[in-house]
Amino acid sequence: MKNRWAFGVLALVSAFAFAAPAAEKIFHIDFNSASLKHETISDMLKVAAESGYTAVLWEIEDKVRLDTIPDCISPEAMTKLEFRELLAESRALGLKAIPLMQTFGHAEYVLKNDAYRGLREVPYRHDCYCVLKPETKDFLKRLLAEYLELFREADVKWFHLGGDEAVAFGSCPVCSKRRDLDVYAEHLNFMAEALRARNIRPCIWSDMIVDPKRRQDIDLLPKDFVVFHWDYYLGVVPGASRSNGVLPFLLDHGFNVVFTSSASCGGDGAIMPDLRYHRLNILKGIELTKKYGLDGHCVSSWSIRQTPKHMQIPLIRLGGDGVWTIGPEYDALTRWSPKLCDLDGRGWHPFKDSTVPPPGYVDQVLETADRTDPEFRKNAIALASEIRAGVVASLPKVSGRWKEGGELEVALLDCILAVLKKEPIPEVPFERHVRYLAEEQAPQSALNAAKIVWGLYR
Repeated sequence: MKNRWAFGVLALVSAFAFAAPAAEKIFHIDFNSASLKHETISDMLKVAAESGYTAVLWEIEDKVRLDTIPDCISPEAMTKLEFRELLAESRALGLKAIPLMQTFGHAEYVLKNDAYRGLREVPYRHDCYCVLKPETKDFLKRLLAEYLELFREADVKWFHLGGDEAVAFGSCPVCSKRRDLDVYAEHLNFMAEALRARNIRPCIWSDMIVDPKRRQDIDLLPKDFVVFHWDYYLGVVPGASRSNGVLPFLLDHGFNVVFTSSASCGGDGAIMPDLRYHRLNILKGIELTKKYGLDGHCVSSWSIRQTPKHMQIPLIRLGGDGVWTIGPEYDALTRWSPKLCDLDGRGWHPFKDSTVPPPGYVDQVLETADRTDPEFRKNAIALASEIRAGVVASLPKVSGRWKEGGELEVALLDCILAVLKKEPIPEVPFERHVRYLAEEQAPQSALNAAKIVWGLYR
């Protein structure tokens, strides 16, 4: 009897000792373009902790006053002390910190500045580093050291080195002579040296390494990298998914994988996120994380799309606890279409720097559309009218910021319809939108975001 009892205890202890760790639940805060107020970020951290998240992926870019890049910093950036207060809040809520520092593409906040033009992959793009240049390596190594100091390296277990959407990567005269992933892996290993020495796990986005033209070389990348596979279309847009066969491919090649869905991304409206779209995507992310036994699920939140963070809270909660708490009227209220995004000022160039579109941009969009698609205006008018009707029908059912957001959405749709129909543009609620955004953003940040959206129609 004693032996049976002892064997049972041993089996129980062994089960706990060798059980797979629970998947991480990660919330990605992207500071690009929007300088968020301290209380806005605090609110998101509290929601994340209450909803069961275990970590925050911090993409701070130019919104913290880093000594390495003083000439790249936003005028409304936080001091290091102010940001450390947020990190302390996050730790107190039980949320681990995962720094994200872009080391390939999405370096607009650095490379748009004249002092750093020499680090560009190609002179005419300000989004991608040339990683074979010694001066690039030296710069990024110094920046990484400051990140580790800022985040307190003793508290960091994972460190994300970015690497997504590096469109110009490998195209300079020197880089183009070598295989893409050879250069990619060499640079990642260089950046990861300081992390490994501190027992910190390096992470990377997936899209560059799973691209069909690079997949055959994926084993050049060391297996200690955690791969964050982002797919903001899976479960929503037929044929647009980036995930067909990707998760089994990464797992078969020995990588630990985190699936990343989104609470805001390209294709959303300028005022609010498309709740139905992101709800389906997040639920699919939860499903795949369980199906494949992934190391985690991350929910991304993009500032560059101007969407207020408080509008994303139901989606953030969903990613944490898997529960949807608001009614179907919000689906119609927040519906949008990627086909209308070129008409609201946010998509006028491919760079992640949130600059205001130039005068006449909307005319150029319409001229191009008319040449390539004779039915463009007719179809766009029908689509915008349908979306507008849904928003108007939902307005009596909502209140507060949701109601104001819906009213701003109607005003924007009215401007779009006027341009499409070649009618006089109605009055633009510019100042109202600035006030709406300023509830959670710093003043200049809110003003710039409103200029991007309404600049076409003022």
